[in-house]
Amino acid sequence: MENPPYWIIELATIKFIPDATKAINEYASSEPFEEIPSDLYDFYIACIYIRYKRREISWATFLQMAGEFADYAQAVKCDCEWFYEMLNVYEDSEFSKGIEKYQTKKVSEIFKVNITEAQD
Repeated sequence: MENPPYWIIELATIKFIPDATKAINEYASSEPFEEIPSDLYDFYIACIYIRYKRREISWATFLQMAGEFADYAQAVKCDCEWFYEMLNVYEDSEFSKGIEKYQTKKVSEIFKVNITEAQD
């Protein structure tokens, strides 16, 4: 990197391991300096969608995780209520494969660009 973050330069000069650990912990616990772009939030949703498609998580788990993240981030294409409503419908249908197929199609259409980017 031409201009590495200051904490990395500081870490590179520390010789005593407990001091290095302290520097890393201070960085990890600090506030971010700049706002994360909202397209990265959508990218996160795309990544957990890919985990669903790989059968690493269930559809219900995807909807729960996406809802929680959308509630936290508040900058996702679809708000948390959208994901939670789909989860409620899915649970009320007793996890119907037809509902799952319909909902996955809906999500994949909305997050298509992000999903494609995450798969590359």
